[in-house]
Amino acid sequence: MVNQAAQRLAWNDRWTQPTLEQLLSPLKMHHRRTLQYVMDGLAELEGVNQSILWYGEAWKWTIHYPLPAHPVPKGSKVVAEESSLCYLVPRVEGPMVCVPLSDAVLGQIPVARLNKFVRDGIKLAKWAVAIHWATWTPATQAEALQIIDLLKRRHKLAMAAQAQPAAAAAPASRR
Repeated sequence: MVNQAAQRLAWNDRWTQPTLEQLLSPLKMHHRRTLQYVMDGLAELEGVNQSILWYGEAWKWTIHYPLPAHPVPKGSKVVAEESSLCYLVPRVEGPMVCVPLSDAVLGQIPVARLNKFVRDGIKLAKWAVAIHWATWTPATQAEALQIIDLLKRRHKLAMAAQAQPAAAAAPASRR
């Protein structure tokens, strides 16, 4: 039997897309603050927007942050994991941050320089469909800050990759 309170959570209602406030309000105060800290860090990154999408029974309604070079069309249900910066899963028992990382991206990130908390999340990441699904449940702002550092590095790589084709095309157009 399913708990009636769990049934009423906006996070569980597959058929009605919740607002951000509806997703965050059931969280304990310290979880909400930590998740908000991560969202504030993501808001500072150039070209990064958030969307709320249904991501299956395990993650339910999830806050998705696509990379700037790969915006998700409004109303789209399909998400290419390579184009995702991160997912925030507002689970009541403990919000989760997931960063999908390909082998190519992991080869460019100086993993040894990252904080142990972040390195462990990468080492223990599940690997599926050529993506390492690094996940964390940050309990403090210090842990959230370490995850934000990884997200900034991932964003910087995406922005550099986006700038390279534009720079290569510019000389060709002058001919």
